[in-house]
Amino acid sequence: MNMRPEFDIDTASKMWNEGFSAGMIANALGVSRNVVIGKANRNRDMFPNKAKTGIRGGHRVGIPRAELTDEERRRRNERQNAKRRAERGQARADRASRAESAENLRQAREERATQRRERGFTAAIDIPLQATAKPLYELRACDCHWPVNDGGPYLYCAAIAAEESDYCAEHLERSLPEPANRRVAA
Repeated sequence: MNMRPEFDIDTASKMWNEGFSAGMIANALGVSRNVVIGKANRNRDMFPNKAKTGIRGGHRVGIPRAELTDEERRRRNERQNAKRRAERGQARADRASRAESAENLRQAREERATQRRERGFTAAIDIPLQATAKPLYELRACDCHWPVNDGGPYLYCAAIAAEESDYCAEHLERSLPEPANRRVAA
């Protein structure tokens, strides 16, 4: 029982020699492009190499295409220029919106930083801890993993962590929202 669709190799060969692509032949015959390419590779006598025969893009190399009249050339250039102007206008609008969104992101970042400072999340609070702080590779599982500085090499609190937490009691409290904003587990 053959499950493959019929393949008319003679029709495919004629289309190939007329300059049709493998995809166009496949669509016409109702098979996949790979079937056409496979047949062409196995039957080189019927499917000559297009580079050697001069077949390219549906026309033969060396045979000039019809020349455009001045009017046709002018219309084509107008269409292309209009398209380019539209693309440039869209690019300007995109740049303006990106600049606006970047400004919005910067403002939001500054607002979050201000909120963190107001709630006490600045590294200035942790400056006294830097004397006993450790780099990450020296921390044990029971040490507090709260970063106490703003730049590399990053240092961590290293105090004894609270039970079932990565932070000591002080940093665990600071990591949670304000008591009024905490949700109660149901």
